[in-house]
Amino acid sequence: MPASKGADLRRAVTTWGSYSWGYADVGADIYVALGLVVGAAMGAANIAFAFAGIVYVCIGLAYTELASAYPVAGGGQFFVTRALGDFVGFIAGWAVLLDFTVDIAIFAWATVAYISLLIPWLANHAPIRFAGVLAVTAFLTVLNIAGVRQSSRLNELVAGVDVVNETLILVCGFLLA
Repeated sequence: MPASKGADLRRAVTTWGSYSWGYADVGADIYVALGLVVGAAMGAANIAFAFAGIVYVCIGLAYTELASAYPVAGGGQFFVTRALGDFVGFIAGWAVLLDFTVDIAIFAWATVAYISLLIPWLANHAPIRFAGVLAVTAFLTVLNIAGVRQSSRLNELVAGVDVVNETLILVCGFLLA
């Protein structure tokens, strides 16, 4: 179903914003799952991450093809609806909603766990830690309600800070090693 004449999608995310979305997705998964993957895969962790990287690239290419074939808002749920019908599309939409809800909870928990390493008393007070998780979840919820442009700006800021930090670590490693 091609877009009707004059109904172009507005560009709300810049090229750097698109990069930071992917960087945030992959980076967040690596930060949260690194210990789990290394613990489960042990010596084959590099193979596990290589395989995951290949899967990410394939998914990105599939979404690119589908988005160019169906240039309308809706994402994965819309693509499934077009391919498999309304009922399966409805199930896919709810699955995506559940996935995003679980992702927000996992990343909020991981964020507070990382912060508790910097603030040790936070790790010993479960109610305060749980309140922190709720606060991060509420912030992410409000940010998503505000819109994709605002969400993208936060991703751009965090990705920029992370890229600069990692570059400084590599430069210092090369200079001091």
